[in-house]
Amino acid sequence: MAYLTKKISGNNIYYYAEESHRVNGVRRRKWQKYLGPLFKIIEAIDGVREKPNYAEIFHLGTPSAYLNTVERINLVNSLNNSFHKRKQGLRIGFYLTIAAINRAICPVSKTSLWEWFKDTILLRAFPNVDKNSLSSQLFWDNTKKISYNAIQNAWKQIVDKTIAHENIDLSNVSCDGTNFYTFISSFNMRCSIAKRGKNKQGRRDKKQVSFALFCTRKDHFPLYFDVYEGNKHDSKEFEKIIEKFFKNFNDKCNSNKGITIVFDKGNNSKDNFEKFINNPNYHFVGSVKVDDHKELGPVLNNDKRFIKLSNPKLEDVKAFRVKKIIYGIEMTIIEITFWDPDGQLLRSAS
Repeated sequence: MAYLTKKISGNNIYYYAEESHRVNGVRRRKWQKYLGPLFKIIEAIDGVREKPNYAEIFHLGTPSAYLNTVERINLVNSLNNSFHKRKQGLRIGFYLTIAAINRAICPVSKTSLWEWFKDTILLRAFPNVDKNSLSSQLFWDNTKKISYNAIQNAWKQIVDKTIAHENIDLSNVSCDGTNFYTFISSFNMRCSIAKRGKNKQGRRDKKQVSFALFCTRKDHFPLYFDVYEGNKHDSKEFEKIIEKFFKNFNDKCNSNKGITIVFDKGNNSKDNFEKFINNPNYHFVGSVKVDDHKELGPVLNNDKRFIKLSNPKLEDVKAFRVKKIIYGIEMTIIEITFWDPDGQLLRSAS
């Protein structure tokens, strides 16, 4: 049974809760817990707690997770090695890293970067950073002179380290492009990328920027990206982008498996297909327009050629394959149908 004991130190009396038992006939203390002076015990019973002198509230979890990733791939040093530092301000690698973490968590303008930064755990991780060093003026002064070649070199280092460290699976890669309208003035001649084109948001009155992105299927890791003029057709630009992708990832192709790239029919062209045919390290999966293969349209959904797929994740999918000449090249077309559990056709694709 537990009991209270007291100890006197000078003019103060302190209380403990403890329990003892006998070992070979000798009484021994089993455990002891400090309770404090008498007024502390009374306050605990009455529910009165000592108020802290001050409290700090800051964002901990998400910034810590991103900071851990940054440290694992040594991001800051990789960026610093690629960019030259100005005499004023922090290293460029730090500026870009903090901006990237902010963009991933709570995007703010560079004038508000310090207000966000000081309320996160990052302030404890980088105690030498202050409001002046993280000002928007110093940020842009340090980053505005970064060259295109330096960015490419830094990107390559980061991607290579991440692929090696995280063991990223490169066997299947998806590629897609989109565009974003901007508020860049029509009279602004300095920006050569923003052009008027067919905008996906319907804002043809605005200049737009086009963007292509390659991501791995399994990890959704962004392998490669390119930004190009808003008035360029996707299939024409894809021809240039795919050449850059091949150049950057040829050394990572598994000779037995290679890399399979999936893209949509907007990138279809004879030249694009031939680039894959002539490069054994790469394969592709695309889609075709129904109007280009009208003989497949009349095939009924209950045709015997449709076979139910064996993969448990595709149990409601049926498909059949046929050889076709596309752009003068013999290829395999797979007609797919999707069914719901009640046997109703949802949609089909080729």
